[in-house]
Amino acid sequence: MNDILTFQCDFGGGVSVTIHFDVSQYLKSRNQVQAQKIEWAGKPAREIIPRYIEWIHTVNAEIAKAINGKFLYIVQRGPKPTDWERWVYYPDGKREIACE
Repeated sequence: MNDILTFQCDFGGGVSVTIHFDVSQYLKSRNQVQAQKIEWAGKPAREIIPRYIEWIHTVNAEIAKAINGKFLYIVQRGPKPTDWERWVYYPDGKREIACE
């Protein structure tokens, strides 16, 4: 079994993102920073943020399923600290905004 999940999204205009997630590494360490690598091509503009967020929801649902547990992810909608949301994803596909 390949323990590295790869997700790609092309937003057009030369902007794309690839996420590699090492399931084994995450299960060993519970360290998302070590397990997840995000590579952007091009410079993402603010206009793609809504599309990116919808896409990342699907990615994180797959990650929660692969680790068979809850997965926390912080989504940045804009430049201010109040523009950040914490989401929790569950293996059954549910997601919810995490309480502060």
